[in-house]
Amino acid sequence: MQKNDQQISILQRGMKQRVARPFSAPNRIRFDQWILTLLLVMASGSACSNQKEEVFSVTRLVGTKIPARTAGSIGSLPGWNEKGGWSLGDSKLRFGLSEYYRGNQAIFIITRTDRQLNGTILDARKLPMHVIDYRIVGNDIVFLKDAKRYGLAAYCESKVVPNSIVVALAKPEKRFEDCAHKTKRVYAAWTVDARTGKLRSIDPKGVTCLLDDFEDSCEHMQTMERG
Repeated sequence: MQKNDQQISILQRGMKQRVARPFSAPNRIRFDQWILTLLLVMASGSACSNQKEEVFSVTRLVGTKIPARTAGSIGSLPGWNEKGGWSLGDSKLRFGLSEYYRGNQAIFIITRTDRQLNGTILDARKLPMHVIDYRIVGNDIVFLKDAKRYGLAAYCESKVVPNSIVVALAKPEKRFEDCAHKTKRVYAAWTVDARTGKLRSIDPKGVTCLLDDFEDSCEHMQTMERG
C-alpha cells in the first residue's frame, strides 16, 4: 500500500510539472515571440488592405464632378494639386487629360466638359512614383533629371491601334532632351475610348509620342544626324 502511495505521489508531481511547464521562463519567451509574430502578421494584413483601398480610391473618382471656376475656366479636382492639362480628340469629340498629385500619389484623369465648363471624370489611373520624372515635396514637385524617368505625354499614336486617342508615359530620345520631337521611348500606354472616355492599357511597343514642352524643335538636329 505504501508503494502504491509513493507511485501516486510521483505521478502527481509529474503532472504538476507538466502543467507548470508552459509558464516557465523559456516557454514564456517563446509564447511572447508567437504573440509578436501574430501581431506583425495582422499589421501586414492591415497594410495590404490599406494599399488595396488606396488603389481602389482612384477608380472611385470616376463620376466625380469638377465645377468650373468662377472666371469661366475649367476647374481643378478638389483636394489635389494640378500639374498640367491637355485637350484630346477633335472639335466634335473632345476629352480633357489632367495630371494631379498629392502626398505620395500621382494620378491622371480623363474628363468630359459641358458648355458651362463643368467637368465629369470618366476614368483615372495612378502613376507609378518610381517611374515618373518628378518627386512630390509638400504641395510642390521637384523635377528629376534621370534618364530612367518618364513623363505623361498627351499626343501619341500607335501602330497596333491606329486612329485612336493614345496617352502614354514617355521620355526623350537621347541627345534630344531639350527640344520638341517624337520619341519611341515609351514605358506604358493607354487608349481613350472615343465613345465612353474609358482607358485601356496597350502594348507600348509601336507607340510614338510628341514631346512638345519645349520652345525649340529638334528637327534641325535630326536633319544634321540624317545628313
